[in-house]
Amino acid sequence: MFSGRSMEQQYQVLRDALWLLLSFNRSDERAEPTILTGIARTHARFDPRLFDGFRDAVLAAVQQHDPAGTKAVEAWGEALVPGIDYLKSRAAKAAHLPPLVSPAR
Repeated sequence: MFSGRSMEQQYQVLRDALWLLLSFNRSDERAEPTILTGIARTHARFDPRLFDGFRDAVLAAVQQHDPAGTKAVEAWGEALVPGIDYLKSRAAKAAHLPPLVSPAR
């Protein structure tokens, strides 16, 4: 996914991904198309469980670098769930799998 991209480009992709996921959470619109529809389409080929790995990596970075510690991890986790669940459900539909939802935190 990141092969051939500079660190600057990787940073931009990660920043954009986080912005989209956090914006989806605050968005009142749930009818298609959503702010994540295009991302869901391009990421539909991925195993839905990979989105949990992305979430876990973000939360590990928050735990390591945010001085608020556990409270920050909980806040980030709650904020990411709607977008992550949306992407997982779209990937599951593309793969004809039952939808996966994030575990309660």
